[in-house]
Amino acid sequence: MIIAAHLSRDEGHTERLARRRAALDTIGAIEATYASGHGA
Repeated sequence: MIIAAHLSRDEGHTERLARRRAALDTIGAIEATYASGHGA
């Protein structure tokens, strides 16, 4: 039981990290597009 709870918690943590990384990639792409579009 304890092991299963630990595994599910790790899965949630990994999912959060993946979601944050995807969000950062999206923000980075938007910033790059904005910067190139405005000659910054």
